Amino acid sequence: MKTSAWKHAERRVARALGGSRVGPSGFNTADVTHPLCSVSVKYRKNLPAWALDCLDEARGFKGAGGKVALLVMLEKGMRIQDGLVVMRVAEFEQLYGALDVVAGAAGEKA
Repeated sequence: MKTSAWKHAERRVARALGGSRVGPSGFNTADVTHPLCSVSVKYRKNLPAWALDCLDEARGFKGAGGKVALLVMLEKGMRIQDGLVVMRVAEFEQLYGALDVVAGAAGEKA
């Protein structure tokens, strides 16, 4: 039986983060268990090109060399603290370290 691409993506993310894929357990549960993060994995054939373009734009800004590129997304009327921050996983790990290492340091079974 062929595994669905989204299930495979959840397994890959769980492995990369040092967590475990939860699997189908109903609504309102994380896709990946992790001691520090509540993880929802969204797998699509294509990510929104505009979001990828915005991250590339942030990376290319004058003076951005060596800095982490962030995309901050807001809706009309949304408070800044309720906005979304999007970044590449590799750059997240530059800031916080590999999450699989952090999970092991937390002393919990990932």
